[in-house]
Amino acid sequence: PVSATTVLSGSAARRPAEAVPPEQRWRLGRVVVIGPSTYKVCQEVGIAAHAMAKPHSVAGMVEALHGLCV
Repeated sequence: PVSATTVLSGSAARRPAEAVPPEQRWRLGRVVVIGPSTYKVCQEVGIAAHAMAKPHSVAGMVEALHGLCV
């Protein structure tokens, strides 16, 4: 298991969904997505997103991770 997983695109959301069975998704830790379209794909593939970057940028991702992991 990891503390957090960052998801920067819809296609990136599909990779852990394919690799990690649903009953093991807790191993992804807290999932942070970069924006609304990525959030939607996470929902579609069964990955719960815990936070979304604001602004929708790498800097926003860092800020969202900081907020979750501190």
